[in-house]
Amino acid sequence: EEEEEEDGVSKKKDTKSESGSKAYDPNKASKDVSQGVSVFIRNLSFDTTEDKIKEYFKKFGPIRYVKLVMDAATGRPKGTAFVCFKEREGADRAVQESNKAEAAFMDNYRKTKNSTKLSTAALFTDAESTMNMDGRRIFASHALSRTEASKTAEEKKTGREVGAPKKDKRNLYLAKEGLILPEDEAAKDVSKSDIERRQKAWQEKKEKLRNPNYFINPCRLSIR
Repeated sequence: EEEEEEDGVSKKKDTKSESGSKAYDPNKASKDVSQGVSVFIRNLSFDTTEDKIKEYFKKFGPIRYVKLVMDAATGRPKGTAFVCFKEREGADRAVQESNKAEAAFMDNYRKTKNSTKLSTAALFTDAESTMNMDGRRIFASHALSRTEASKTAEEKKTGREVGAPKKDKRNLYLAKEGLILPEDEAAKDVSKSDIERRQKAWQEKKEKLRNPNYFINPCRLSIR
């Protein structure tokens, strides 16, 4: 508990969350993540509460706290939350059950449906899932640190691994296809006039590719 002043009178402030668990401490959250005791929950109902989440997840192990993620602009829940267990085993059990439920759903879907196209609505509202709250399938995964979460978000946004070279959308790696220089080993079996034509074509291509609007089509072959 800590002191809080209200109307000039000091009183004790309860540091417990609405769920009765130990209050969420942002300064310790990163430590919880590194210890593997924090689980990130997705697809929650916007009307769910921390009490309800705690009641659901306590079957996996003792819980330290539950923290709903709120939208900074609206002050409303975003449909996600963090559940911090007292022991890593609890977090592992929750994630394993989520993965098991998802795998079972996908397997059952493939067996019972003729279409291979998965309905998004079915995926998120499967009432028979063992991971279900308020008629919605919920997903649990080990929480990531802020650095890892930012990296993952960036990779999803750009479609490539952070730190990896940018995708060559213009296919410039094909620019030198067919080019044979006089000093190359392959030049021994090519006439001088042919080599000169190839070099001239290369210079023309290089000049065009200075313009970012030009690209190399990997499905077309230029014959001279």
